[in-house]
Amino acid sequence: MKKLSVLTTFLPIFGLILGSCAIPNQPVGQELQEISQTHYQGSDDTQPQLTESSKLAINGIGPIRVGMTLEEAEKAARTKLIRIPYPDNKSANCFYVEPEDGLKGLSFKVVNDQIVLVEINGDNPGITTVSGAKIGDKQEQIESLYPEHLEVRYTLPGDNTLLTFVPKDESEQQYRMEFTIYDTLVTRILAGKRSEVEDPTQCF
Repeated sequence: MKKLSVLTTFLPIFGLILGSCAIPNQPVGQELQEISQTHYQGSDDTQPQLTESSKLAINGIGPIRVGMTLEEAEKAARTKLIRIPYPDNKSANCFYVEPEDGLKGLSFKVVNDQIVLVEINGDNPGITTVSGAKIGDKQEQIESLYPEHLEVRYTLPGDNTLLTFVPKDESEQQYRMEFTIYDTLVTRILAGKRSEVEDPTQCF
């Protein structure tokens, strides 16, 4: 009985010690968690709309996921996606769209009726990634948010740099997120299929 009493006394204390040693979640872990656990559930009254508070991940933003058809994306966001007129682009199968509701600075590239790329530019400093990166952030902030996950794809003339977020999970290697740095500040963020992030002008 005395042995049992000793065990029941010290087990709760031992549990507290183990709990205090738990490794805290890193921001990049949250980014990967968002990708693996968020799934499109169809459009109904509870489906979140596409808003400035929607979070950007490497495979989509808010309710819209890379790989959705244009119709699926519109239903998920509960808003119309309008084709952006580019004079040099006459293709019926490769074009950009933007939300009809006036959410500025956010656009999607559509190829063969599928969302392949999300772009955020300087017109929208409010949208953030899952880890909190946004337009206007300094390069050092991006580097601190994604330690050991960034690659400098190349540096352009005039203090321009492309920082690419590379996921560690093998199942996510088809995706990328890229930050365009101009004069030390983020001016554009791309997210989506790796081939499209690395060359967003293809098929134009």
